Amino acid sequence: MFNEAERVRDQLAEIKEAMVAIDRVLASFGYTSDLDAEMPREERQVLFERGELARGCLNTLRDATGR
Repeated sequence: MFNEAERVRDQLAEIKEAMVAIDRVLASFGYTSDLDAEMPREERQVLFERGELARGCLNTLRDATGR
């Protein structure tokens, strides 16, 4: 678990660095609005479980008669 925690910490550091870089680029173009206020805060609606849609499509193609 310790190795996993280190990996997650490293990924978070990379994401933070990328966000700082994006903020710098936006500032260099003169963007001054509050980015946190602009972000949508809607919960994602899950219609299919992981891989369910792909499996359904592949099953339908397998069962197709080729018309």
